[in-house]
Amino acid sequence: MYRRLAILLLLGSLPTAAVAGPPSFPYKGYINADGVYVRSGPGNNYYPTDKLESGAVVEIYRHDPGGWYAIKPPEGSFTWVASRYLQFGKDHLATVNGDRVAARVGSRFSDIRDVIQVPLDRGELVEVLETKTISGDKDSAWCKIAPPSGEFRWVFGKYVDRESPQAGIRKASSEGNPLLPPSSPPQPLHHSADAMPPAPAGPDAAPHHPPHADKEPTAYMPRLARADADSHEPPPMRALSPEEFQTELDRLNLDLSTMLVEEPTVWTCDALAWRAEDLMARAETAIERGRARLLVNRIQQAQEIKSRFDAILTAQADIQRQDHLLADLSRLRSSTAPAEARPAANPKFDGTGRLTRVVPSKLGAPQYALVDDKGKVRCYVTPAPGMNLQYYVGRRVGINGVRGFMPEQKAQHVTAKYVTNLDRRLWGGRSGTLR
Repeated sequence: MYRRLAILLLLGSLPTAAVAGPPSFPYKGYINADGVYVRSGPGNNYYPTDKLESGAVVEIYRHDPGGWYAIKPPEGSFTWVASRYLQFGKDHLATVNGDRVAARVGSRFSDIRDVIQVPLDRGELVEVLETKTISGDKDSAWCKIAPPSGEFRWVFGKYVDRESPQAGIRKASSEGNPLLPPSSPPQPLHHSADAMPPAPAGPDAAPHHPPHADKEPTAYMPRLARADADSHEPPPMRALSPEEFQTELDRLNLDLSTMLVEEPTVWTCDALAWRAEDLMARAETAIERGRARLLVNRIQQAQEIKSRFDAILTAQADIQRQDHLLADLSRLRSSTAPAEARPAANPKFDGTGRLTRVVPSKLGAPQYALVDDKGKVRCYVTPAPGMNLQYYVGRRVGINGVRGFMPEQKAQHVTAKYVTNLDRRLWGGRSGTLR
């Protein structure tokens, strides 16, 4: 017994190891991998807004569920605001002229702007970075502003260290850019100005420069010959030797493969498409033209995939906004329900009964209801987006979803997200749950 007591006293006298406690927010973190996406929300389903390289410093404000870290928007981040809600002043400043104006998180990869984090109040002062017209949008004139206070970006926690790495950080170039080495001066191709591709149309459009501006010029890219001042004829394109053609074809295939390993939201196909078209125009043989045409077709397929992917993201954002509106409406109805009209909480279902169709009293009213064995309405039911209730009409079901209250009908309401068939006779003695 005395021996055990002595051991305990000895251990108590030893210095205890420091145990890292929870961080004090905000704190500084360091990106520990290359090509880490910065996203508009805490999840992979949120579109990326930027990309950080190893050694980049981030300021972390909180840890969100799922392992995501909310960070201060990195340098170069921006937010979209419709210009009609801004009153422009001096020194690139503007005043918000509306109430709760949506500030939409911007991405340097595309014009996508579906995520709204912070509403702007009337009279709030913002810094305008750029004004841009976006075709196909009801608010065609948009402004890029500096991210407002309270707006975050997110990175996945496993890519962030609390201590600075000792080695492996790429040194900044002379221009202060830690991501890319200094590029060599652009070497223009043998084309007239009319043959140059259009400038990029994205929100982060940079001044256009010819392809390979960041690479050493190849042998088939001579400088433009000086033409007479009065001459308007473009210099003819020089044909490529078989070796030069194959070199550029291989480089294009490599660039396309490198792009395809990224997620479609950050694909940039326009420059690749122009280079492939240029290569096909300078091909000398039918075989070379066929190879270049195959590459052009692959790039066009990538452009179609990116367009469909962007459309899916937009649709998902619309569904999420609709879900939020339904949840807000149900909470509002519940808050106005009389105490006697609020049923006791059911630990398993938000509503049970036989599902039946009802004739809506007005546009937008529920078309379904759960009734008891005597046909009395227990609650009205509205299907959530994507939910088909027609299959369950006439059957006894249990419904899980968002509860609410309809003051006019003085009845409960449920927005159905999950339906369980309780008619055991149709399930051979078992009940099943379908989404």
